[in-house]
Amino acid sequence: MARGWRVTFVAPDSEIAASVVEKVGAGFVGVNRSRTGGFGWLTFGRSLKRTLPATLAAGDFDVALVGWQGVAGSRKALRASATPWLLVDRGPPVFSSILGRLQRWEYKRAWGLTASSSGCVIKSQALADWARAKTNCPDPMTLMPAGVDLERFQVGEGGVPSTIIYHGRLDSERNISLLVDIGDELVALGNELKMHLIGAGNAWDSLAKSARDRDWLMLSAAVSPEEIPAVLATADVGLFPLPDSPQWRVASALKIREWAACGLPVVASDIESHRSLGEREWLRLLPAASPADAWGEAVLAVLAKRAELGGKARRDAEAEFSWEMATEALHERLLELTGA
Repeated sequence: MARGWRVTFVAPDSEIAASVVEKVGAGFVGVNRSRTGGFGWLTFGRSLKRTLPATLAAGDFDVALVGWQGVAGSRKALRASATPWLLVDRGPPVFSSILGRLQRWEYKRAWGLTASSSGCVIKSQALADWARAKTNCPDPMTLMPAGVDLERFQVGEGGVPSTIIYHGRLDSERNISLLVDIGDELVALGNELKMHLIGAGNAWDSLAKSARDRDWLMLSAAVSPEEIPAVLATADVGLFPLPDSPQWRVASALKIREWAACGLPVVASDIESHRSLGEREWLRLLPAASPADAWGEAVLAVLAKRAELGGKARRDAEAEFSWEMATEALHERLLELTGA
């Protein structure tokens, strides 16, 4: 919208979502989406089929950006209205449960329906490589990595004692328990520190039990995006030991970019999505299967130069990680489609 686009969101109906969208001056059309596990994508697609034709007829839309969960429910209406559309894929499903397998089926189905699209918008080069090898999505594939609002994310003063932070999904699929093991190793060596884990997920109960037994471990429920910058300002290092699983290889390292914007050095797993950031002094990468003591040593190493590395992280964020830079390729592609 900052570039002059008029935007309407068609999304699951929510007063909160509608309020947020309206505050930025965009339009909002709410559609039904079941909260029952495994039925969200199904009800969302059916609701789109009913709602989208009238929405397209009532507006003057030049192009549509469609998330993978909305492809099946929208492609026929978009084709009937001669509206060019781009598949927007911010990442595949991550869960290995039965519901996760259902989501992956819909995910693959969405990619299989992209032959009628005008291309795809993906978040990483690794995902683009996968799509070219496994799908029939037409070129061009537009790369739009995660970006950071540099005005909201600012360098803070850190914590006393030093605070290690992780925020995001607290799921076993993310190897979250390793964070506690790393903290145990550091404390056993006599280091005074805090570790703050923020989020929600299937590992919550286990983490809550760990927090009750450890006074250095703080566990907080998920906070709103508006609250994240202030929380990060109290930390000293970001820790992100994701496993080397297929879904993480094609990710876009949003959290690392946010941490860098707040002047935090980062210790993370050496997986493709993290390597895509390139070699950076403030980013220490370890093999994903490294033991807890190796992770602890890396954390201590970056904490020893926290101010110096944090300054370099912020400078890199200002130079490379803004949303303006992240969306430049998409903006150019949209101009091409609209003939502007």
